[in-house]
Amino acid sequence: MQDLNYPIYLKLKIPSLTKIFKYSLIICIIISVSLGIFLLPSGHYSEGTMAIYDVPKESKFEISLLLIAILGIPIFFILASIRYKRKAFLQLTSMNIIISDYKTIKYYPVNAIKYMTCNDAFYKGVADEKLTIDFKDEDNNLICMRLIDYSQSDQLMDTLLAYKNIKFNITENLIDPEELDT
Repeated sequence: MQDLNYPIYLKLKIPSLTKIFKYSLIICIIISVSLGIFLLPSGHYSEGTMAIYDVPKESKFEISLLLIAILGIPIFFILASIRYKRKAFLQLTSMNIIISDYKTIKYYPVNAIKYMTCNDAFYKGVADEKLTIDFKDEDNNLICMRLIDYSQSDQLMDTLLAYKNIKFNITENLIDPEELDT
């Protein structure tokens, strides 16, 4: 087997930061929706309802909180998205699967990988052109990656399927990588 290199996005999982960003995003959405509903202009309501809305005047605190929550939604969405991907290279040899990002090089022996999931996502019957590969190493760490150049997907799949001891789960739907068998 010849050594082949593929550009990939390595999906990193930093549990504490990921949870903080996701929860912050959820809190910002909840605050902006609830305060947005509470601070709705009342021009299209009846006079009795408008009188009820006019009694509690909006405080600067509520408006400031709403503004912070609205600004926090795109900020935390971007922060959560950036933390997930890093460009790297996937190199397949006869004995190892090597992933090298610009900081580290990790070797995964082929005989230590038992299960691998390859997702070629389809949307309404048309290929989404996103091939994702997920596997667990011998320490039960989950490694997730997505092929950058989809035109290399057939060559990559042929090379991966040449490994005899790895059990493959090839799907056309996105599945949760945490469901890989151990």
